[in-house]
Amino acid sequence: MSDENAQLLVIAGDLYDGDWRDYSTGLFFNKQMSALRAGGVKVVWIRGNHDAASKLTAHLALPDNVHELSHRKPESFLLEELGVAVHGQGFERWTKCAI
Repeated sequence: MSDENAQLLVIAGDLYDGDWRDYSTGLFFNKQMSALRAGGVKVVWIRGNHDAASKLTAHLALPDNVHELSHRKPESFLLEELGVAVHGQGFERWTKCAI
């Protein structure tokens, strides 16, 4: 368990910035997710539009405490031990967002 007693972290997109190829960012992310795993924290990740374009997304293996929601269709991920269900769908391809 973390110092904050968190049991779940939901990341709703844009971990990476598009087609950036700097793997140090991905390695840092994996290290932090492994630290959360050691603390018993589950992580659910939903790809944002920038994540979909990232080479890191396709080539970096995530720790087993991280569940990525599908980009192919909407998905529900049930964490019965927490009494929580996370629903969503990630981006499959980069899309331009209007501001």
